[in-house]
Formats: sequence, structure tokens, C-alpha cells
Amino acid sequence: MIKLDHRIKNLEQDIAFLQTELLDLELRKEAAELFGDKTTAGNYEKDMAEITATLQRMQHDLAALDPALSFATLIR
Repeated sequence: MIKLDHRIKNLEQDIAFLQTELLDLELRKEAAELFGDKTTAGNYEKDMAEITATLQRMQHDLAALDPALSFATLIR
């Protein structure tokens, strides 16, 4: 049970980190557009898709580990 609780806590921390990364990515894109950095701005869609997919997988994993979260995640 302790191992499961530890896994849940780690997933929650990773999810919070990725949510912050999504916000940071948006800010980096805006800055890149302001300064004409086409490479960073161009990678935005790819980076956003990768982070979003990883975030969704982690949320699914968390829901599978924590039954109280399962229903809420499934209805999203």
C-alpha cells in the first residue's frame, strides 16, 4: 500500500510539473514570436502535442491507480 501511495504521489507531482511546462511553453512561444525566433515558434505545436499526450497518459495511469479519481477522469 505504501508503494502504491508513493506511486500516486509521484504521478501527481509529474502531472503538476507537466501542467507548468505547458504554461511555460506558451510563454516561450510568445517570446519567440516577438523576437523572430522561428525555430522555437515552429517547434511549439510538436512540443505541445508531446507534452499533452504524456500528460493524458499520466492522468490515465493515476486514475487507474486511484479508484476515487477513475470516474472523474473517465468523464473528461
